[in-house]
Amino acid sequence: MDLLNTAIISKHGGGSAASDPRALMTALQSWSAVQQEIGQETNSLLSLIARAVSEDASGEITDFRTIQNFVRAGQAHRILSVGDQLRVNRLSSASAEGTGAITAAAVDADAFLRAVRRPETANYVFAFDGTSWSLRGENGASRAVTLGDYGITVTGTPTANDTVTVHTTATTFLWDVLGIDCDTPADGSYTHALSIGLHDCIANLQFDAREALFYCEEGLAVGTYNFTVTQHTWVSSDVNKTFQFTLTQEVPAGGQIVLMTASDVTIAGSTVQTFASASSTTEIETATVTEGSAGTSLGNVNNAVSGNTNCLQRGLIGSSNYAESAIRQYLNSSAATGSVWTPQTKFDRPPSWKDNVAGFLKGMDEDFLSVIGEVTKKTARNTISDGGGSVSTTERFFLLSRSEVYGGNEVAGGEGAAYPYYANYSDLAAAGTGSDSNRIKYRNGSTQYWWLRSPHAGYACKMHNITGTGNLSSNDASRSYLVSPACCIV
Repeated sequence: MDLLNTAIISKHGGGSAASDPRALMTALQSWSAVQQEIGQETNSLLSLIARAVSEDASGEITDFRTIQNFVRAGQAHRILSVGDQLRVNRLSSASAEGTGAITAAAVDADAFLRAVRRPETANYVFAFDGTSWSLRGENGASRAVTLGDYGITVTGTPTANDTVTVHTTATTFLWDVLGIDCDTPADGSYTHALSIGLHDCIANLQFDAREALFYCEEGLAVGTYNFTVTQHTWVSSDVNKTFQFTLTQEVPAGGQIVLMTASDVTIAGSTVQTFASASSTTEIETATVTEGSAGTSLGNVNNAVSGNTNCLQRGLIGSSNYAESAIRQYLNSSAATGSVWTPQTKFDRPPSWKDNVAGFLKGMDEDFLSVIGEVTKKTARNTISDGGGSVSTTERFFLLSRSEVYGGNEVAGGEGAAYPYYANYSDLAAAGTGSDSNRIKYRNGSTQYWWLRSPHAGYACKMHNITGTGNLSSNDASRSYLVSPACCIV
């Protein structure tokens, strides 16, 4: 069904409580028996719907704001059911061309989106009458505009009847209603939330990169250095051994040393790379690591974070700390390609996708983004480097947790109750890790592995994910899987 211009369709067959606001208002007004039964609540709903419709007609409100009005009134269940879907567009591209005396035209996609707010695959025609510009509407009507407000620039001096056409393409995302009033708004002024999650997967991304093993707070001079491994999860023969390497170039203050080896291979014979900073992707040099204790000691290396020495697991495979992760930055960023990631800790390293991925929110429908609020989420902490238990954070766009997808608890108390979308339609008799068709997600017609925000608490470097058959699994944080974010209309 449609709510104004927002498509709402039923996935699980239960249907929604109503059609668009105008139809719903007409139906409620004609059902005198229903009005008598629910009395004041009907009148309240009619008032809410009438306000939403009139505001939309005046151009002061969009359909997403209409949904938000119902959510804030605690009436989301009147127009939406778990499993219904919202259709949201994201601008993929925008180009411009001119006619007549206009020899060239260009458009800034971000500025254009801010002006139109709702991206579509469409052609927008701007016409010049010899004095001013107007934007032609689908119904033949036009309204006066300023090209600069739409990010449009032209080369040449336009004359009467010249036009600029902006061609846009948009990608459509379907969001499932996961639950109503399942999440707690971070802003205490609000008490209701509509939880929605992306139906399929996007972006095959590394959760978090292999981290630096050493942070060089004051820099390191040219010379030989060593460190002693007092704990190694995968190579027991390396425990209590000392390894050394020689630098022929100094590392500046704020630089890093990264151990370049697989987790299940002895450190002897591997290499270290040095970098001038956490954000640098060009190594200063690569040095071979051998067994030995020559030179200056950098201390002991184990699975704890101590001063300027990182947890070895994180130095080999990446960090399972969701709050500090690269993928969390991606989900909440509208930055251009290459500008999404920034270091979150002194050991952080650039993810593999740093230079070729724009933020998830870039190009997203501005009206949709305007109704998405922050909620308080709980996430497990690993017992190796982060102390176990869980931590509460404020999230806008987030990954789902193990317990939220009906996968059982990673820590006592879980990381949020299972959303009805996952619990009510599961193949499982009880929350668990087994195959569940309701957790299967697709991209381009193929089933995918997709990340959760829950760590495998017994490691500092492993995250949970859902497999192509809907099982709960886990893998290295430095691996790449697909992403299926969630958010809340508040």
